Amino acid sequence: MQVETGQCRPTGPLAPELSSGNVWKGIRLEQRHAEPSEHPEGCLPRHCVGLLLSGAKLLEASWPGQPATTWRLGPGSINIVPAEIPFAARSRGAADKIQVEIESDFFSSVTRHAASCARLELRPLFGAEDPFISQVLLALRDEARAGNPGGSLYGESLGTALVAHLVRKHAVCHQDLRQHRGGLPTNQLRYVTGYIQDNLEMDLALLGLANMLRMSVFHFIRSFKQSTGLPPHQYVLRKRIERAKALLVNPGLSIAEIALRCGFGSQSNFTTAFRRLTNVTPGAYRNGAS
Repeated sequence: MQVETGQCRPTGPLAPELSSGNVWKGIRLEQRHAEPSEHPEGCLPRHCVGLLLSGAKLLEASWPGQPATTWRLGPGSINIVPAEIPFAARSRGAADKIQVEIESDFFSSVTRHAASCARLELRPLFGAEDPFISQVLLALRDEARAGNPGGSLYGESLGTALVAHLVRKHAVCHQDLRQHRGGLPTNQLRYVTGYIQDNLEMDLALLGLANMLRMSVFHFIRSFKQSTGLPPHQYVLRKRIERAKALLVNPGLSIAEIALRCGFGSQSNFTTAFRRLTNVTPGAYRNGAS
């Protein structure tokens, strides 16, 4: 967690051990080793959710309206630092941690339907246990470590689930997220699935698909799944594998070229995804189909 001072300008965090980079729109994961540190009052430009993996830290933090409090953090501890809230922090001890930064625009796109809240904001939280957050952050870490075989939609779907959970459990407004019933209208479903089919080789972003229908990400995921029986990332993955099967019967195309034509970032990611859905590698499928 890098605290920013003044007008929340970046101060140059140390290089992480693992980073998701810019694969996912609106969220970014890093895994890093955290040494003792002290930060004067400042703020973060993005919401930050952290999970301690190992080690132990004593963290003293304060923010407007709250006295300085000290927490003892151990493996499994969850920290939540909302964006744009001034706070000061000092830590002692060393630990390995995962942190996920959430862009405010992505957060708003998921929670846009909660319009009945006069104001919706996260609460700072330190040293808590939250199994759901732990599982999501570990799943995102494993995805990034594997080279993002699920593509951007998978990571963004996990990010959407994380934001929805934060709103339900750790926000000032405690209203349940309302479910959009009935799925997508036929014309919208035809439009978005047609776009997906025509652009399988592209980096299809969850936020971009939702914006096409002028829907929040949360409503889009719910409605799309009600209409198709699959969340968007699984639907896209299956369509990519369907296209791959059709291309694999052509011996003139290399597996690497097929991977690119089907929207996979690398042949390795393609092979991993193909085997997950078919239980065979692309090469074995090609040999069996010949």
